[in-house]
Amino acid sequence: MVNKHHYSLARLRRGLAHFGIGKIVNGALGFAILLLIARSLPAEDYGAYLILISAGQLLSAVALMGLNAVSISYVPRFRIGSGGPLLFRFIGSLVAARALLLLLSTTTMLLLAKPITAFFGVPGQVENVRLLAISMIAGGLATYFRIGVFEPLLQQGYAQAVWFARNVAFAGLLVFSLHLLTENPTVADVLIAEIGATVASLSVALVCLLAYWRKERRSYRTADDWEPPRLGAMIRTGLHDHVSFLMRLTGNQQAILLVSGRLLGPEATAAFGFVLTLVQQIKQYLPAEVLAPVIRPKLVAQFAIDQDFRLLNQRSTMLYKASLFVLGPVLAIFAIAGPEVLNFLSAGRYGDGATVMLVLLFMLIPASHNVILWGIMITVGRMDIFARGAVSSLLTVPLAIVLVGVFDNSISIAAAMLLATILYNLIVVRGLRAKGFEYKMDFRGLSMICVSAAVAAAVLLLVPQGTAGLFYATAATAVACVGFLTAAFVVKPFSAAERQLINKMARRNVFIW
Repeated sequence: MVNKHHYSLARLRRGLAHFGIGKIVNGALGFAILLLIARSLPAEDYGAYLILISAGQLLSAVALMGLNAVSISYVPRFRIGSGGPLLFRFIGSLVAARALLLLLSTTTMLLLAKPITAFFGVPGQVENVRLLAISMIAGGLATYFRIGVFEPLLQQGYAQAVWFARNVAFAGLLVFSLHLLTENPTVADVLIAEIGATVASLSVALVCLLAYWRKERRSYRTADDWEPPRLGAMIRTGLHDHVSFLMRLTGNQQAILLVSGRLLGPEATAAFGFVLTLVQQIKQYLPAEVLAPVIRPKLVAQFAIDQDFRLLNQRSTMLYKASLFVLGPVLAIFAIAGPEVLNFLSAGRYGDGATVMLVLLFMLIPASHNVILWGIMITVGRMDIFARGAVSSLLTVPLAIVLVGVFDNSISIAAAMLLATILYNLIVVRGLRAKGFEYKMDFRGLSMICVSAAVAAAVLLLVPQGTAGLFYATAATAVACVGFLTAAFVVKPFSAAERQLINKMARRNVFIW
């Protein structure tokens, strides 16, 4: 018999608790870091920093070679079936592969530093590429421990500790460097702070892994009826995910920022990058992103046992609805009070990006669905479908180039991202159904969320227009949220069974929508 207790409801609740606390704390720190950098660096330097960081993150992601998909899909299988030594040998081989790929990618980046910086319009940043390479290696390994090791093991306490160490160190070093050490902060100051943060994060990750090994090594027993996954199946999963990623590369946030730097220049990229980074911060706190790392290992383990696609579909659809439920009032706020809120957040620098912000927020609707579909493909072992859908992402950059050529603004890039994401999801859903998986969506519930968001926007119109200050931003947020929750309480986008399941997880009858 397999060891089901490793992904029991009690452990899932504990993981959710650790994840929730960590996500809130790390979210506040991450948001503070975003504002601190954007407010401290001049617009041109901030644009150059975004271009450098985007290049590093993109290269690091390319060097994953599908390892995240292999970890998420197979670490839970090893955990429910194998003994401790076999599980840890598997994890060790994945971490070693990640380290080797990072070394190869950073070496390539250092060799091509001059042509890369010249191509993206920041030739003065060649020396900073060396600093970026160091942070890429330490940060890439720390992130892999967090996402590829601790999350599939349902060890959210360790995963959040790794992220917390990075954010605390980064925020502290930024305050010291940008506000106490120098009067004229530079890109190099920020990158040095990031190196310190990534080294601290990696150190915590190694300590956590050692603690987990010492705690769990004697409690594992290999199930009599368990057979290790075949190497060929794991390689196919990784390759399909990597091919999908490569085809989606042109729609990636980092790639889009590089395109913006090339087409619009560093200064215009600063405004676009601030808005895009803010949207990505919001995306990270939608339930599809927040809960998926905790719930996905449970779904993978459960589907491996009972092969019930209908139940997988229901749980995934509920998670998608929860994301739109959180996104609804945010859309209402930026639709009505976008310029004021952005001016407040950026100290008056980037308020004219409100329209771009709204388009990118609409993009989060299909983007959240994309996260759900990726989780389903991982669970059912059909990453080939997801890889075929990624072809649509190849349209993002050509479409952005055409639209920028016509309209010459960053709205064109945001529109290209939105259209490509919608097409991507349509292709994947069609492919899923063609393979015999009866994937269904709750259109009634989704439409009720849209109605609630429209009501929130209408209510927000009644609030007197204010200046770009804390009071107006807070008032607009409160009014939009109250309006949305009131409307949603009336129309009930979630079914009675869904509300009961959510309340069961929370152990409180608090979800009434």
